Amino acid sequence: DAQNRNTDLQRRLAAGSRVRVEGRCSVPTRTETASTRRVGNAATVELSPGAGQNVLNIRAGIISDQEKLKYLQEYVRTQCE
Repeated sequence: DAQNRNTDLQRRLAAGSRVRVEGRCSVPTRTETASTRRVGNAATVELSPGAGQNVLNIRAGIISDQEKLKYLQEYVRTQCE
């Protein structure tokens, strides 16, 4: 499940493994205005260990919130019929 995957990623990061994130960045050139910026292709971004841990902590919070929402939706579905 997602929580186990996140815990595994946190352990790997703590053990010194790298965290790889694919991202896009809108970078204007000198001749482009803000409205004509190009979006680059997906590129690899390497995070510092601290930033990687922050990303995984945020991910863990999202996973936890999603599980709570599923529980509450099911509760409402069964109790409010």
